[in-house]
Amino acid sequence: MKRLFMMAALCAVTAVGAFAQGGNFSGTWTLAKDKSTMAQAGAGIESMTLAVTQTAESMTVATTSKRAEQGGGSGGRAGMGRGPGMMGGDGSVTYSLDGKETTSSQESAVGNMETTLSAKSAGAGMELKSVRKMNSPAGEITLTTVENWTLSDEGRTLTIKREMETPRGKMSSTLVFSRGS
Repeated sequence: MKRLFMMAALCAVTAVGAFAQGGNFSGTWTLAKDKSTMAQAGAGIESMTLAVTQTAESMTVATTSKRAEQGGGSGGRAGMGRGPGMMGGDGSVTYSLDGKETTSSQESAVGNMETTLSAKSAGAGMELKSVRKMNSPAGEITLTTVENWTLSDEGRTLTIKREMETPRGKMSSTLVFSRGS
């Protein structure tokens, strides 16, 4: 019985250690645009806020952004390829932190979009991956985004290195956020 208790305690400590290794990103984060380098898709962003809620099981990222007015469009409106968590897309996504992929389906400007999300600890940070597939008049489109999240400055700065593969090629961005008060 004592041995069983010790094994359970060891498993619990290991699980907590794995969660802590990637860091806890919970909080409200505001884009420091002057410290960020954004791909063309993010060039029209005036401001962006991430509200992150993280537990041992999941991480939810709610994105709110304001985009510059362009030709009568509305700022912050999600368009083709701008789903939640992407450049300028507003909305919320939840990643499972147990190593399993999650899938969802939602309507977009060009029809149904299937999304697969995954997350894993990556050294002192977290790697978030989303694969979005949708049908368009030009055929099936796949958008793959890999984000590497790291904390610095005693947890007050969040840096997201983002690689997005699209039918038009790869786009890279580095987004720097400050933790809100």
